[in-house]
Amino acid sequence: MVKDVFHSIAAAAQRLFANWAALLISLSMYSALLGAIYLFFTIREATATQVALNLILPIAVVALFFMIQAMGLSYVRIGVGAAYLLKRSLKDCWRILLASLPLILIAWLIVYLFGKADQAFFIESGAAGSTTMKWGWGAIVVHAVQILLLHVLLPLIAIHLWIATVRGGLDLCGDLRRLRRDRLFTAVQNDNV
Repeated sequence: MVKDVFHSIAAAAQRLFANWAALLISLSMYSALLGAIYLFFTIREATATQVALNLILPIAVVALFFMIQAMGLSYVRIGVGAAYLLKRSLKDCWRILLASLPLILIAWLIVYLFGKADQAFFIESGAAGSTTMKWGWGAIVVHAVQILLLHVLLPLIAIHLWIATVRGGLDLCGDLRRLRRDRLFTAVQNDNV
């Protein structure tokens, strides 16, 4: 199993370096993403242009991030050129963004709820007038679960969701109808047995 993983990584690296045009497009999109983030944090709000840039740059960062993700998911197709990858990433980035919105809301809910739980598990020190908080075992467990959910589980779910979205498209209503039909079909089969 480990050999298969390393073989897949080596094959992906060979395919990446074989398609130089796609590699240059990916690197230029990544450098544009870093440049947009840098400009957002370094521009001050003084003129109308700077305020407009501060409104436009976060949108550009989100769009570039999801375009890079879409390109990374699409480049594994064999025999596609750089123009196809760019066109496909422009088309799929919006699907991936829409598919990610529920996960973004779940992440916000996790942060909010664990922030509330954080306040309950901190132990105040005994000194009068002291604002120092001590970590108890409850707070450590709460933070461990929060880190596991936010930094391991949600990104893995997002990756699987993105792959499914790029492969099959984003057809939530059709998926729900299929799920309902499959459950009904399974229930009818169980009744006949």
